[in-house]
Amino acid sequence: MGRTLLAVSGTLQDGFELRGNLDLAEAPAVLVGAAVVKGVKAYLDIKEPGCREYQAPPKPARVNPANVVTGEARDANLYAVYLVDERVVLRALLGEPRYLAIAPDAVRVDLRAEETSPAVVALLEAVARDVDPSAPPPSEVSLLTVLSTHLAPTFAPLPPTGGDPGAYALTSFPEGLAQFCGVAVEAVRTPGVADAALRRAEGTLDAAKCAATRGVLATSAPPNYPRLAAVWESDTLGRLAREAGFARGEFGEALASLADVFPQALHSPPARGSFALSVPTARPSPFGCRSAALALVMIDWQRDFLEVGGFGDSLGNDVKRLQAAVAPTARLLAAARGAGLTIVHTLEAHDKELHDCPPSKKRRCSAIGKTLDPSRGRVLVRGEPGNAIIEELQPREGEVVVHKPGKGAFFGTDMDAILRRRGVSHLLFSGVTTEVCVQTTMREANDRGYECLLVSDATESYFEEFKKATIEMVVAQGGIVGWVATTDELVKALST
Repeated sequence: MGRTLLAVSGTLQDGFELRGNLDLAEAPAVLVGAAVVKGVKAYLDIKEPGCREYQAPPKPARVNPANVVTGEARDANLYAVYLVDERVVLRALLGEPRYLAIAPDAVRVDLRAEETSPAVVALLEAVARDVDPSAPPPSEVSLLTVLSTHLAPTFAPLPPTGGDPGAYALTSFPEGLAQFCGVAVEAVRTPGVADAALRRAEGTLDAAKCAATRGVLATSAPPNYPRLAAVWESDTLGRLAREAGFARGEFGEALASLADVFPQALHSPPARGSFALSVPTARPSPFGCRSAALALVMIDWQRDFLEVGGFGDSLGNDVKRLQAAVAPTARLLAAARGAGLTIVHTLEAHDKELHDCPPSKKRRCSAIGKTLDPSRGRVLVRGEPGNAIIEELQPREGEVVVHKPGKGAFFGTDMDAILRRRGVSHLLFSGVTTEVCVQTTMREANDRGYECLLVSDATESYFEEFKKATIEMVVAQGGIVGWVATTDELVKALST
């Protein structure tokens, strides 16, 4: 993650109550120095009874700044410039606005003003040179900040504390607050020191004007007015996009693609023209379709299930049984790629906060989300090394990857929408374990109208008898769940 420059004025500054909002534990904010901004005037936002931030005595009155754009050359305010981690910018700017008229914006920093710190000038001139080495040193630059776009009736102006008498009057939050309260600037950061002055200011407010402004612009306390400013990681954004129904495609392809790991895979053309595929020796009867309608589904070929020292091994399972199916599966995958089939890889994986892992699953498997081996990371958590697909069967760009929170690949995912958008009606199944995730996904697909074939030597179980039983259940009663065939039979059909 990177850092950015942020200009703040008020209780985000050093020594005040909200200063910690600029920090991350691993990346505390760094104060660069002060900077003069023209056309802005500093106020105090007096909290009147009825607003959500009001604290009645004996609690101390809330101290909040409000920096208003006036556009007047004689108005100026002294900001503190910090280097902050990019992840805290939205939290710092949009976390708790009282009025909807408070907005992120950019301000013009005067690099030639006497009050602008030499460190700020040096850094911003270096940045400007990096942008355009041939340009002369700038006299002004723009920085991110937050501003008020409405002069509310609760705003009390801070007295000027300096500036150039012939050019501008300068406000500064700590010094102005000290004058407003009648205390020394050294004492102004002491909690409660401003209480008496703020209580007196409350009595001067026009109650009718305050109520009218509050009814239009003021925000209420949650849950009536949820604050949704956030930065989402890809897995969280994908989950939110799915919950919003974007995956169905009715809101457009751009929004539908948010849920996919490889968005370009949604409509990738086949590598070669469609052809008639036939497996006459499949059980319980011949299997066939057009190759353009066929997809290979690779279920959960994950390191933690197949490798010694992984999650499956920690449960006492013989992972060598699963490893025996890797070579046939690699042959099947190569043949499917050569035939231009749609390839779908699934992983059983939860988001980092385990929001998509139900309590019942956590109770049955307490290891989920825990680190059993530091080299593998957290068990069944998306993005961890142990959750990755094994090297021999790695997805290629353009192939679909589905992160599923359950046993079946259709539950809580866009699997059905992805397949239907690509015109797929028939599915080949490979993966682990045969009786759990593979069988569950086959049955989900069967209920959704897909024709399914299990490739018998490209799937495996920790328990031999479970695999045999699953195969027989698939083909029973004339193929109640689907068909079964071997890798050799499928490779021959795909190569025809």
